[in-house]
Amino acid sequence: MEITSFKTDGSKAHENVHCNFCTTVQKQELVVSKEDLAKIQVSVATCRFCALILGGSEAVSRSLYPKFADNGVRADKSSGGLVLTERNYSRAPKKFSFYTLPGTETDRWPYIPISQHRPHNSNSPQTFQIMRQWIKDCDESHSCKGSKLLSSLPKRVVDVGSDNTQPQLYESAGEKARYVCLSHCWGRTQIIRTLTSNLESHKKSIPWSSLSKTFQDAIKITRELGLRYLWIDSLCIIQDSLSDWENQAAVMGDIYSGSYITIAATWSADGSGGCFSNRNAFEAYSEVIISHFDANQSSGGVFIRERPLHDARPGGNDRPLNTRAWVMQEYYLPSRIVKFDDTEIIFECITERRCECGEYDLEDVGADLKSPIKPWAIEIALKSKKTFQRWPDENEVIQSLTWLLAVQSFLARDVTYESDRLPAISALAKNFLGHNMGNYLAGLWENHLRQHLLWYKQRGNSWSGRHEVYCAPSWSWAATHGGRTVYPDLPSNGVRNRDDHMYECTILEAACCPAGPDSTGRVLSGYVIIRGLLRKTSLDDLRTLKRTEGHWEHAMHFYPDVVSEETYPKNRFYTNLLDSEQTAVEGQTTLFCLKIRTRPQVDSCVPQIQSLVLVQSSGEKEEYSRVGYITHNIFDETQKLWWEGAKETEASII
Repeated sequence: MEITSFKTDGSKAHENVHCNFCTTVQKQELVVSKEDLAKIQVSVATCRFCALILGGSEAVSRSLYPKFADNGVRADKSSGGLVLTERNYSRAPKKFSFYTLPGTETDRWPYIPISQHRPHNSNSPQTFQIMRQWIKDCDESHSCKGSKLLSSLPKRVVDVGSDNTQPQLYESAGEKARYVCLSHCWGRTQIIRTLTSNLESHKKSIPWSSLSKTFQDAIKITRELGLRYLWIDSLCIIQDSLSDWENQAAVMGDIYSGSYITIAATWSADGSGGCFSNRNAFEAYSEVIISHFDANQSSGGVFIRERPLHDARPGGNDRPLNTRAWVMQEYYLPSRIVKFDDTEIIFECITERRCECGEYDLEDVGADLKSPIKPWAIEIALKSKKTFQRWPDENEVIQSLTWLLAVQSFLARDVTYESDRLPAISALAKNFLGHNMGNYLAGLWENHLRQHLLWYKQRGNSWSGRHEVYCAPSWSWAATHGGRTVYPDLPSNGVRNRDDHMYECTILEAACCPAGPDSTGRVLSGYVIIRGLLRKTSLDDLRTLKRTEGHWEHAMHFYPDVVSEETYPKNRFYTNLLDSEQTAVEGQTTLFCLKIRTRPQVDSCVPQIQSLVLVQSSGEKEEYSRVGYITHNIFDETQKLWWEGAKETEASII
């Protein structure tokens, strides 16, 4: 381990935390150029903070990244500890955290947290002891649901046995016991599955050699926790039985929410990766003693290491598990989860979050956890069914927007089979049942249907299409795949506690027919009948709204639900990119705009009309299908007059 030692003056002069040079750190952040790093050499003898910046920069540059300090560094203590970040604008900057070991004189380092060295491999007694202690603390002092009570076992679980016995599949009779769930990536490599042909043999024994590395690790973790039962989807659901798959998918939420704890193999892309990781390279080269800062060398050292990503929530980083749509409910529904990352393990429950390095504990999320209008609202809402008891009925806008936030995050993730979209979010949907949301309609909610209909495919470097087989009615986001689905009511800084739009249509009727036993799963059909202003139009007609004097191409924005790979690059504004199966030659297609609502003028935002774009179906009934979403910014009378040709109609959309 490399050591960079800066002797400091033992007099009271060095007890001042900041010198004249670095007093700006009191504003949480200090930017130090490469030239400044050379200048603060003179401050090292009397200023601990300057010594930390210089010592940390030199240690990282020498031992880890030679060019780390080439453009200077940024020192930041706003996250609860002191962090050094490189000033790099060509990629995500490297971040390094300082820490001290237990027993260090903490009054000398008020902004340096106390932590531990992480073990070099997560398959270690130290890691298991840490995990058991976290769970014990939660059992004894938290109110997390399920931590103290026994849950009914799922229909099938893996009996992990002991080190001297083979695991086997156990069919329960609904008895109560503690069990572990596994959240993992199937990947492209075939993993062991329970089929109708091997069900009976699995009930006798599952050969250890037939298990993937991830399954073997999960079994060892379960044994280390002193537990007997483990639920793994590929083993506990009969994979070639549609009826068993549908029945188990319908209770997936109960399975995960009833687990004593859930294990997440976050860093492994398939079964060969496992849960455990070898951290030798990570620890050996990024954790270095940089200074003693004490005249008589008696107070111990300060350490620096590369800061883990912490994997705060699905989508928080590029971990393979976080790219999977099914993981949304596997993450949010358990009351407790332990994530096995490549750099450390992380524990989360409804009450707190903890990690091996200790920095996760320091992050200031208290205000977010108490406020339903922050991005963490989704975390709290989906972690506990008791959430809505804290939200008064008049605040149902928050409930609606929380669901939209979950959907938008969910749709950014992948599924192997697009027909799994609705089943993969079914368990989350069940958490919203009975909270003034109305009936669940293929991913949308009845009592907020006008708002939930206004999803659209965001412009970007991607394409979108409709499924070859029926998955959902055209007005549901589940009817399309690809692209990035966006809801206009979700600003980038999280959910807002308001809905100031004026709705100009009425939902008369809406229904969906489930395809199986799961009322929030796959659907066979669906429709919605809306009374509102319907304007017959065409692509050429819409172009008349695109140009207003002084506002070139800002008056109208059209977002078709389908954009092909071939036609996307040809037209930046999508004016001729409708579903080829539902449109004729460009300029001759008959379209309909159904006005949903108007956004009033607020601050610098001009009034805006938001509508669905429809085509008339070819059947005998007068029905419509959705093909896109359109907005009209009302700069002048041109846009207002365009709607004078609209007629109030009862439109049935399928």
